[in-house]
Amino acid sequence: MSLFKQPVPRVRFGKAFSARRKLSLSPLLALGLFFACVAPDSPLPKPDNHIEETEKPDLFLRYAPNAVEEIPDDFANDLWLQYHFRELEVGGETTFFPRRVPEGITHMSNNDLYYPIFNFEIVAGAEVISIDEKTIDAENHNGANPGATINHPIITATKPGIAVVQVTYAEFTHPNAGQRTPKFEAISEVNVGYVIFSVKDENTSDIEIVVDTGIRNPYDTVYFTGDGRDWPIKVSAEGAKEMEVTLNGDTVAESGGEYILQLKNTQNIIGVRVVDAQDKSRFYYTVINARKIEITVTPEKPSPGQNFTIDFRGITLPVHKLSTIYNPALGSTATVVRYTASETEYRGRSPQYQLATSNTITVTGGLAAGTHAFTEGRIRQSWFGDELDSEKTKDLPGRPNTSAPTHNDVFSFLPDFVVTVE
Repeated sequence: MSLFKQPVPRVRFGKAFSARRKLSLSPLLALGLFFACVAPDSPLPKPDNHIEETEKPDLFLRYAPNAVEEIPDDFANDLWLQYHFRELEVGGETTFFPRRVPEGITHMSNNDLYYPIFNFEIVAGAEVISIDEKTIDAENHNGANPGATINHPIITATKPGIAVVQVTYAEFTHPNAGQRTPKFEAISEVNVGYVIFSVKDENTSDIEIVVDTGIRNPYDTVYFTGDGRDWPIKVSAEGAKEMEVTLNGDTVAESGGEYILQLKNTQNIIGVRVVDAQDKSRFYYTVINARKIEITVTPEKPSPGQNFTIDFRGITLPVHKLSTIYNPALGSTATVVRYTASETEYRGRSPQYQLATSNTITVTGGLAAGTHAFTEGRIRQSWFGDELDSEKTKDLPGRPNTSAPTHNDVFSFLPDFVVTVE
């Protein structure tokens, strides 16, 4: 029996965001939502996300973003957020500065950064927080284009509870783009971002909740083929007499000290609710990026000793170029997809910026007849600039660092697959 009741009111800030989603609504209800939620200049309705709340008095809202069934053509239009969860006291304020990735620049060697219009919508807990949107002048910052502005939300906690803010951005034209890149597209529906806020009161426990997902947002992505991927996490909360773990609105049972999440093609929201001996509650949320990809082997069944290639559709750079912060490195092994098969490591092409479209692994000399499992798929990347997480403490570009050090790391988790040689 469902614990869900009536939908939570939605409050939208910024211009309308157009996306292609499959709606499971009756025609009359869908038509009503269209006229209620879409700005006059928006050609398509906003995504209809599944939003419902429980009868629990602690207002532990269960919010489930829609998973995308296939790989959108615009999967590379992504979003980075400085955080996905924050606790506030009633009356407290906070903000964040979203980043479009890839950035809106006219050339990868330029830092003439221009920003999209970001949209902030309270999709759950509209009575828990309020948003006052601010726009600031960005042109006086090094790396920002003259006339550039950036809008960001000022979030104020109004009452105890849980709230979810959905973040998107609209397409825009860079004023200096000319014919090279006349427009930058809106965010892909698969990359819609979420920030969850927990507003505390005297009934909030001080129990520390620790969630080990093995994921470093926003750099790691769990990739899969098919309908989804199981992913184990560990959750601990010393002193808790009750604990509930949810994934995209569904309760997840403990199994052998772990919680096995069935990740989908979306920003998967993990929620944790604990209760202490005094019946006080506390909440914690985090997000795992999981994305569906296609892996193509050409020829599909190579002959013994025959060269063959492996291509990936749906993957993106772990560390994007962020003006004056990160810049992907050059070189034969700067950014590569790598796999292990028959105790040999195979590496793909090494583009500086185009990993999404240029990532081919070539198996020169082929393999012996039989079935070969390709495992331990990761993305190795090198970049110039700052250490990871540096962008989370900055709002706008600073001064370029012409003597930036080089860093490297291994990111993301690609699915195993099999090549049959016959």
